[in-house]
Amino acid sequence: MARQLALPLPVRAALGREDYFVSSSNSLAVAMLDGWQSWPAGKLLLVGPAGSGKTHLAHVWAAESGATILPAAALPGLPIPE
Repeated sequence: MARQLALPLPVRAALGREDYFVSSSNSLAVAMLDGWQSWPAGKLLLVGPAGSGKTHLAHVWAAESGATILPAAALPGLPIPE
């Protein structure tokens, strides 16, 4: 069996809007993120299985809204509004 050669190719983070593929299965989530200024109480919960694009969408929204993405480990003890 032949061995796979590892090539030293550069890695690019692909978390921008131009990297996100919008389809019929995720178009509602994209539309909700696009309307972030109209969210009830300024909040939206994005839920889905692992690998469904939640992190990618969060990065798209953060770039467009000026938000900061925090790791979950940084949340305990922070004053999070209700």
